[in-house]
Amino acid sequence: MPEIQRLLQEALPDNLRQAEDEADETLHIERALVPIYIFDAETHAMLAANAAALRLYGYGEAEFLRLSLYDIRPAEEVERTHRCARTWPPGLRYSGLWKHLARDGRVFTVSVMGLAIRFKSRPAILAIVSDLTQTLRLPDAPTASASPVFPFAEVMDEVCWIRVVEDDRLIYANPALERVFGLTREAIYANPAAVQDLVLAEDLGVFLDYKADRRRGPARVEYRIRRPDGELRWIAARSYLFEDAAGERMAAGFSEDITERKEAEQRRLESLEGQRDALVREVSHRIKNSLQGATGLLRRAATAQPQLAPALAEVAAQLQGLATVHGLMARTASGRIELCALLRGIAAAAESLGLARIEVVIPPHCDPCLVVAEKDAVPLALAVNELVMNAVKHVKPGGKARIAVEADLAAGAAEIRIVNAGRLPPDIRAASGGSGLELVRMLLPPKGARFELAEAAGKVTATLRLKAPVVQPGG
Repeated sequence: MPEIQRLLQEALPDNLRQAEDEADETLHIERALVPIYIFDAETHAMLAANAAALRLYGYGEAEFLRLSLYDIRPAEEVERTHRCARTWPPGLRYSGLWKHLARDGRVFTVSVMGLAIRFKSRPAILAIVSDLTQTLRLPDAPTASASPVFPFAEVMDEVCWIRVVEDDRLIYANPALERVFGLTREAIYANPAAVQDLVLAEDLGVFLDYKADRRRGPARVEYRIRRPDGELRWIAARSYLFEDAAGERMAAGFSEDITERKEAEQRRLESLEGQRDALVREVSHRIKNSLQGATGLLRRAATAQPQLAPALAEVAAQLQGLATVHGLMARTASGRIELCALLRGIAAAAESLGLARIEVVIPPHCDPCLVVAEKDAVPLALAVNELVMNAVKHVKPGGKARIAVEADLAAGAAEIRIVNAGRLPPDIRAASGGSGLELVRMLLPPKGARFELAEAAGKVTATLRLKAPVVQPGG
């Protein structure tokens, strides 16, 4: 800190810069504009103070001289003060940043320089104090000496703070603390965990990780707080490590209210999402119309060529299933497809081909239903359509196929059962579905979907079990 030492020495009378071996009679500390006091190097009792020091701490001279060095420190600084004052090397020494205590209980942050001297033939320390909370003045305020140590923190919009790494004690916080966190400096000096107490439970993990990281080096974090007035705010913090002259590890940093920036970013993302949804709906609408047109052509071809009707009907059903998916995407504001709506649409499309009746059974609690992941909607629709059409093929005249849904909305899981009267051919394996339903197995997503076939009491049941990531709660 050579520049700081030079500036502070220039602020002192010449005789103080030569004071290490001189008697107290030559020490005219009143000539100094900065607060200065002298304390005994062994007992740490106060020996002298100038008017600037008495004003800073709020004592009369006689009262101040009855104090010790520890009486102008808050309790949490006493042990650190004792370690620092135990030995003092020759020359002017920067002792670091400290919290000091005024007579009225006010806690404030100072920067201290110390000079080993002789006072009344005893070793003593002359302390030169800069109050960091009083470094700047408004243009119309009374003229006062400004400290070169920390000139801007008191008027910064960001919260500027300094903590002791060992026990997380707050040494300094600027006035922006109250505006950003809604806490007074006195409250946070008294309770180092006051900021942590405001952090939302969902963000507490990342905040604690940040606290651990800042003990080791530079660290950054973004988190949310609930201020004492109930307002929700976003905070961005960054910190750095340093050591003071006594070797005490400190973390200094800045905390900024970024709520407006976060809200603007959210509005931008919502606008982009809205544009995307509009585009998805428009494209889906056009695809649906095209697929329905192709389905109509296939039906006309099946009428004209009866020998091809079964094959053409199967392709038409697949296209109709795709049209159903895109029709649902075109109708919803978000482009999301609910599982139950998808099943109803596929059943209605299959019935429209006139092959058989289809009953869809959905319990009331499943409406609204689970939402199908966008990337899985088309393959899932094709797989379900294939199962429905396979069931329809085996329905007896006048009979019907049945689609039943059971959903656990809280767990985000569903079970779809497609039932029709009949028997499984001998060559179909119940576990896999055999070659006849290989397409279903190929279409289903590899994660979150399981397919089974079973026969009982003259009925065949195809069961499709779905869970995340294929489906998820709609809320």
